[in-house]
Amino acid sequence: MGVGEIEKEDGWEPITKPENFRCPRLVLDVVNRIRAKGDGLDQTRGKMVEADGELVSVPGTARIFILPADMPVAAT
Repeated sequence: MGVGEIEKEDGWEPITKPENFRCPRLVLDVVNRIRAKGDGLDQTRGKMVEADGELVSVPGTARIFILPADMPVAAT
């Protein structure tokens, strides 16, 4: 994902965000598996909604498509 690592400037500090309140649980599961060998950050919690007076996790859906970088682009 992305275009590569950004060179860090002097004085820059990494910001880790272990809790994610916007992504559904299944999206976090996919992202955590992708980044596991990179920065190792395992985001938790995920988006929650109130149901019957309790906060419950929103499962959501996640799909990932992997295409070769040299795949020709079709003209439209």
